[in-house]
Amino acid sequence: MGQYASRAVVRALPENVNLVSRIRRDAAIYACRRRAVGANGVTGQERTRLPTPRQLATRRKVGWQKITVFKQGRSVERLVLGITCLWYYVCRDQPIRLVLVRDPAGQEADDFFFCTSAAVPDAEIVQRYYDRWGVEEAIQEAKQCLGSRLRRAGAAGP
Repeated sequence: MGQYASRAVVRALPENVNLVSRIRRDAAIYACRRRAVGANGVTGQERTRLPTPRQLATRRKVGWQKITVFKQGRSVERLVLGITCLWYYVCRDQPIRLVLVRDPAGQEADDFFFCTSAAVPDAEIVQRYYDRWGVEEAIQEAKQCLGSRLRRAGAAGP
């Protein structure tokens, strides 16, 4: 479901719409810091590179919060660590909210989600992603039942 995390999709979003999707485990993310006004009177972003999401999940021992969300129809606990950062490759200078998600029991691998709005709470980002799962399953089952090519209504041919 990380197909939506592309420059073409994110940059085409209307201003009042935000997107939740997976982020690459090796994404190049940067700290959100403004630098001082330069000699030419222009302010800019200071590009301080952060560790990748995978490295952050491995290194960070503090700051994780426990939340309860619904995943595939059942209530589950997750540990989350949210970071507001920049992902220049996809979102340019627009701050995103990166959420690292960990199964406290250690049975599932860590997940890495992002939201194009840094104001959305971490628990809501995780829940919105998990809510999408049912839709993805329905699409996959429809393709299996109807074949890999779904015809448009009214299309001619065998």
